[in-house]
Amino acid sequence: MNTSQSTPNLKPYMLHEVPRAIYLPVAGQGTSKTDRVERASFIKLLRRKVDGEKAAQTVSEQGVNIRLSVAAWLRIASQQEQRSALILVVRQEEGNTGIAIDKQLCRPNQSTMFSGEVELNTRRPPLSVHLALLGVRSGQAVYVDELFVQPVQMQANSTAQRA
Repeated sequence: MNTSQSTPNLKPYMLHEVPRAIYLPVAGQGTSKTDRVERASFIKLLRRKVDGEKAAQTVSEQGVNIRLSVAAWLRIASQQEQRSALILVVRQEEGNTGIAIDKQLCRPNQSTMFSGEVELNTRRPPLSVHLALLGVRSGQAVYVDELFVQPVQMQANSTAQRA
């Protein structure tokens, strides 16, 4: 499905930084926000003092499963056709990792759609996540017509597989 590769030798053209709220779960988001007991327990959790080492252990034991749906309309200013790939660059303490989302043949001065789903499993939450384009020569202009990044709901995904 997706190929993951360390990116020290690649020169990706950075398009957009994905907001952390999209790919990191927010603690305390329950199904019923009006439930008093749930809110009270969440506030208690926030006020509790936590040792820094314990918090780090909890995050590393838990792991992070990120699944995103990405769609982008891009235009590359060029005189000839060229192959390009939309990738997700994940920056972690260990280094950068690039995950291929979609590859397309871009025609001169025409919009091209890139789309796909990306799944990333890590031991710790990423430091940052960016969308980038490979196959762009230095000095070439890239225009972003539209760009969408949304988390994939697991329930919606399982019903789509049944149909």
